[in-house]
Amino acid sequence: MTDLAGLRVSVADLHRIYQAARYDDVMRALPGVLASVEGFPGRRNGERREALLAYVSAYAVAAKLVTKLGSADLAMLCADRAATAAVEADSDTARGMAGYQVACALLRDDQVEDAERLAIALAEELTKPTRSDHPSIVSVAGALWLIAAVIAGRRTDRVQAWARLDRAEALAGLLGEDANHAWTAFGPTNVAIHRVSVTRRASASLRRPAAGRRLRPGTSSRHCCAT
Repeated sequence: MTDLAGLRVSVADLHRIYQAARYDDVMRALPGVLASVEGFPGRRNGERREALLAYVSAYAVAAKLVTKLGSADLAMLCADRAATAAVEADSDTARGMAGYQVACALLRDDQVEDAERLAIALAEELTKPTRSDHPSIVSVAGALWLIAAVIAGRRTDRVQAWARLDRAEALAGLLGEDANHAWTAFGPTNVAIHRVSVTRRASASLRRPAAGRRLRPGTSSRHCCAT
């Protein structure tokens, strides 16, 4: 494929198919799309930056798919390629997209602390310059705060989980709509769903008795965070 517009359409279609949960279709189309972004001549001429952005987006969806399929090694490989191209493209949105997928791959590989450090560092960096007229950066920063909140919720750190959810909620308010910028599906509804999910997970963990022990009499779920 030598047409940049056609390449963008192919990559966007791949994201749409993925978000529609048509994973078999993604698997069939993905090799051709990756071959196109790898060999696209625009990466070596005046269209280099736009071609690199298409490359990042293609490898981001590839990372999503293999992460979902449970292949940590392939997920890290795809996410790393996206991250490398994002740096070359000098795009905050692309770095956020790629960084999110690196964090997901690290989680899949049980490298939880590394995933958390990356998500927080990148979320902090991208949140500082966010403005409502940069919806893609707002969205990727918000998505990074959400995954950081999920990680905190997994270890039942309610204070950190809710603080990060609040950061994401502020960005969703700045965005002002349920959108899908940079294929994040980020917006107020997405934040609300994460808040419920994180709360339930933390509450369930706190209610679960340790082996051989029972909860003290009088302990109840009212001590857990609730929406």
